[in-house]
Amino acid sequence: MKKSKTPEANTVHRLLVASQEVWRSTASKVIAGLLLALLIFEAGIYIGSGRISFSGSGQNPKLPSQLNYSSVNQVYDDLRAQYNGKLTTNQLLDGLKTA
Repeated sequence: MKKSKTPEANTVHRLLVASQEVWRSTASKVIAGLLLALLIFEAGIYIGSGRISFSGSGQNPKLPSQLNYSSVNQVYDDLRAQYNGKLTTNQLLDGLKTA
């Protein structure tokens, strides 16, 4: 026959088992949290680099492949012909950027 354990030994054994279960539960939560953080970080990298997109292709398909600047050139030619002052190339470019 087996010798029965004392009540104190049973209590110590139960406390050890309970503490191991708590440790396993805590460790699994920490590992799951770290994996989730890593997954969110990786998703941020892929979204930031453009590998993952939520808005389709990211380009407007209705735009033409080549833009027609003839109207801009016409305005430039009119301004050049009718302007009385002096303009530098940088001033013209700044005007185009702000208009």
